Amino acid sequence: MTNRAEKRRQAKLAQKQKPAGTRASAAPAGAIPDSHAARLREGLALHQAGRLTEADLCYRQVRDAQPNNADAHHLSGLIAHQLGRPDDAIALMTQALRLAPDTPAYHNNLGLALQGRGREGDAIAHYRRALELQPGFADAQCNLG
Repeated sequence: MTNRAEKRRQAKLAQKQKPAGTRASAAPAGAIPDSHAARLREGLALHQAGRLTEADLCYRQVRDAQPNNADAHHLSGLIAHQLGRPDDAIALMTQALRLAPDTPAYHNNLGLALQGRGREGDAIAHYRRALELQPGFADAQCNLG
């Protein structure tokens, strides 16, 4: 259940993570190595095409290589949510938020996973946090009702 805002965020992420150069030393400090960025972009393309198992493999490989990659955790969490694995989704999205706590889409999507688990109060808290971080975030507003 990837919403429009999440698809836009994924597309922007893919644009941002295009290789900066052919040499590893050309990348700024802290940047995702070209091979991992390419793997994440591949996962995004597969995810958007509905090939969830293959996309998750890409995200898992990035997570294994870069345990602090919040996007890889979040995107794996989205797939877990889409595949009906709410506990995995919650764990992965929670890890993404530990790594990038001020990302509105992460809060919104964790809210969806929590709501699917019957944890309405926790879900509402995450929708509200998403709105604090990004006032007017339509998806979070709709999810609040």
